[in-house]
Amino acid sequence: MCRMMAGARPRYLMEFIKIARNDSKGFSHGDGWGYAVFAGGSLRVKKKLDPIWDSWEPLPRLPFILHARRAKKLPRALDHVHPHLCNGVALAHNGNAEVPQLPGLRLHKRTSSEKMACYFGYLVSSLGLGEAVRAFVRTVRPKPSANFVAIVPSLRKLVIVNYHNGDEYYTLWRKEDLFSSEPLGRGWEPLSLTGEARWAVLELSG
Repeated sequence: MCRMMAGARPRYLMEFIKIARNDSKGFSHGDGWGYAVFAGGSLRVKKKLDPIWDSWEPLPRLPFILHARRAKKLPRALDHVHPHLCNGVALAHNGNAEVPQLPGLRLHKRTSSEKMACYFGYLVSSLGLGEAVRAFVRTVRPKPSANFVAIVPSLRKLVIVNYHNGDEYYTLWRKEDLFSSEPLGRGWEPLSLTGEARWAVLELSG
């Protein structure tokens, strides 16, 4: 499944590209890549359809989320490259998840990742950030993973949620103020090896 990374400032980028090309299960994630950075209270988003190792460019030294896609069920298309923007959040996800259908929330014909962005943004605007995360993990079903990284610019927050079916492959890892879908060297600690929902929230200063 897709590989992703997020944090207060981009680091270990070359290590991430190596993982995107050949991850711990031998999968390659060459079906597009994208990032969002938080600057001056707003988001800047860029997406490319070429593999990240062929079209890499440096990220600004700003709070960020980064995603390398491995197409599995849906075609290779720029519309499916993460992060997705919806209801005031930028969100990147790996795996697949069942997202509740709510009246007034237009999720029809969207991918699970797009649905997740719209649903999480809706929860944040309705409930506030803390209760939104708790409501998310109560109502979204990992199939096999509801992991995501998201920037909420209105609140100046970076949100990381690790919630999966227990396969270590879907564990998110942390080193200081940086998070990755695989450890990128020594000193990384898992958020949730068992799959039980764990999350972290960082204040953004960009």
